[in-house]
Amino acid sequence: MTPSTHDREYQASFLALIEFATSVRFDDIELLIASMPQLLQSPTSSASAFTALLYFLPESTPLADYVDLIKKLLDGQFQTNLPVPDYSHFDRFSDEELAQHFQAATRYLTQKTTPLGWGSLSASTPFINDWVKARIRLVDNYTGLPIPPDLLLGLVDTTDQSIIDWQYSILHVLMAFRRSYAGQTAWISLQEFESLSPHNAVKLLLQFASSDNIVTDVNNLIVPYLNNKEDQSPLWDWIGDESSVPEERLSLLLELVKADGVFIPPNPGYFGFIRAVLAFLYSFPQNHYTTEIFKELTLVEHYFGNFELDAEPSDTKFPENIAETDLYSYKTLLKSQLTLPTLSSLKTFHNYAHSAEILFSNIPDITLIEVVVTSLYGSDQDQIALARKYIFGSNNDDEFGDEKWKHYDSKQWTKVRDNLLWLKNKSHVLSKVPSAWIDETLLISTLASGQFDFVEARFINVRRAAASSSVVTTHLLDAFYENYDKATSCSTSRGGLKKAAKCLELLQEKYANKNPLPSPIERAAKLLSSTDALSKYSLTLTPGVPLHPVELRVQSKDPLVIIHRLLELNPKLYHELDFLQDISKDLYYGITGNKADDGEINTRVRAMCIDVALANSDFEQAYNYTKELQDYVKQSSSHNQLPWTTCYQVGKFVSPEWDGNTPESVLSKQLELLSFTLTYAPKENLPSILKVWERIESQLNEERPAERKNHQQHSSTDILTSASSRFARAIQSSASTTFGSGGSGGSNQAPELGHDEDHTNSRKRDQISNLLVSGLGWAIGANPR
Repeated sequence: MTPSTHDREYQASFLALIEFATSVRFDDIELLIASMPQLLQSPTSSASAFTALLYFLPESTPLADYVDLIKKLLDGQFQTNLPVPDYSHFDRFSDEELAQHFQAATRYLTQKTTPLGWGSLSASTPFINDWVKARIRLVDNYTGLPIPPDLLLGLVDTTDQSIIDWQYSILHVLMAFRRSYAGQTAWISLQEFESLSPHNAVKLLLQFASSDNIVTDVNNLIVPYLNNKEDQSPLWDWIGDESSVPEERLSLLLELVKADGVFIPPNPGYFGFIRAVLAFLYSFPQNHYTTEIFKELTLVEHYFGNFELDAEPSDTKFPENIAETDLYSYKTLLKSQLTLPTLSSLKTFHNYAHSAEILFSNIPDITLIEVVVTSLYGSDQDQIALARKYIFGSNNDDEFGDEKWKHYDSKQWTKVRDNLLWLKNKSHVLSKVPSAWIDETLLISTLASGQFDFVEARFINVRRAAASSSVVTTHLLDAFYENYDKATSCSTSRGGLKKAAKCLELLQEKYANKNPLPSPIERAAKLLSSTDALSKYSLTLTPGVPLHPVELRVQSKDPLVIIHRLLELNPKLYHELDFLQDISKDLYYGITGNKADDGEINTRVRAMCIDVALANSDFEQAYNYTKELQDYVKQSSSHNQLPWTTCYQVGKFVSPEWDGNTPESVLSKQLELLSFTLTYAPKENLPSILKVWERIESQLNEERPAERKNHQQHSSTDILTSASSRFARAIQSSASTTFGSGGSGGSNQAPELGHDEDHTNSRKRDQISNLLVSGLGWAIGANPR
């Protein structure tokens, strides 16, 4: 029967027990309880001997004595051979005074025990586990001494798993933490430690973690602390907590991942750890994932491969059912399909991490999540934009952006191509980028940077490339003309023209089995060869300004202006007529893209050479060159004035070197040329030509012996009459109109001219000659002589 706390004897014995406890009188306590066993009943009551001993025995009491006493109380084995200690001094209190003291003591104890929930326990309910925990807390709180709890814990009911869990996850953890970091942190009592949230407790226990001790701390502190908790998230949150130095946290995580002896509970605990690692790595701040530490962590599948994950990676291109909103924070990543603890997820992470590492080389501000988002949700244009950044650098659009791609060698371009194809076909980050776009972009870029070995290997000496043959041809031609126009020298042995020559060489190699070459390639070849040929001579189109190849290309209206300038600066070249004619044809075709009539080209160049020969008083060369002009006119239906005007120039030429005495041989040849001229010149030009004829014939007659004069006259007449009947009639008609006819009736006989008539006819001839010269001078340069 439960004793009444209103019983005076009970109240006095309880107050006496408190008095004996505060003075640590173990024998008196034992004898008192033996004489008043009612004090042990209702042990969870605030008026119980257990409660009084818990809070009134000093915390510094020797633990062995304390445990021995409690055992006796629990077993009921008391000393009975000694007298009961005297506590008669409580008799002097009245019932009311005694009750007041009793109530004050029990009220204090009630305040202490209510948080423990003891008031709700019945007398038959085991309470010793909570009693032991409460005593350990008190000793720790008030003494700050290391707790040797094993003696007390020997009292517990081992059928209660909660006390075992508390022993190993709370008490032992705190003791281990204190031993390891004594003096490095502010003291925290057991009671304070128990009051911490699991997340804060993990932070507390790992605050001194380093690469040297992280595995030990996790094994000895965190694993036992979380062992009896279903929620392992406090450790996951610590992994993803970026409030500490990120790189330091990363190195700690690596040690955990690599450790064989991390005792995180297996499924689901260890799987949670894998998810936490993946979530942390995906959300890790930019740049740091390029460190060696991060690279080691990308091999997580090597460390986790021994666990019961799915046996084979899936063959899907992308992880399925991943919400984009899950990718932007550590906490949401923990629940994403992307971090499922499977080998497939580990392989996916490895691909993305390697992709980020590749892209970082030219995009230093990219994050791993950006790579994932572009891979899973980016449009084809988004992925093309990422590919462009990788090729040309993230700041390439900026005026101060780096252009290091222009300095890549063939080996580096090969690596860029291999990486792009890996990003497209293996990691699928660039899966929507067309292969043709990759090839075409690399073709343009390598041509721009002059890496022709790469172009040859990837686009010429291959049976099939993603970029079509027409695309390759187009860009090679574009590069040819771009290099040609930028060149500062006309020689193919250096500068831009050397690069243009390489482009042409690749085109010719590509179409080596095709004869003839496609006209655009043939045109480029003609332009290049003629430009290089011109580089061997002195040539400027603008006086004092070195010739650039592009200056040749802009002469599309009349490319032969270049030949005229070439002869002007290199007058001795008139001897190289065949060379000049060939280069003229090549220049004309290379510049205009049209193949001109060879006869027209040859005639113009020959005329130029004749002009230069005359300027150099080389009549014989000029005369020899006119033969082909005459043949061309005879065989051609062209009404080109150039042949007869050129022959006319040679026919009337007077060299200053002859000192007014033209050689007879020259005069004869000039009459021959004038005869040709009379045959093909328009009617209106004949009087001027005839005047020159008369002058030369007069000179010739003066130089010949008298006995040959008549013969020459007949010969000259024969030559004149050998012209076509049409032009002979025209000459006669012009002469008749000019000089008048003798006698009436239109007789053709020459009249006997008197002095006045002779003077009148001479004046008329001069007027006509002057008129013809002034009207035809622009075309033939007629000399009034």
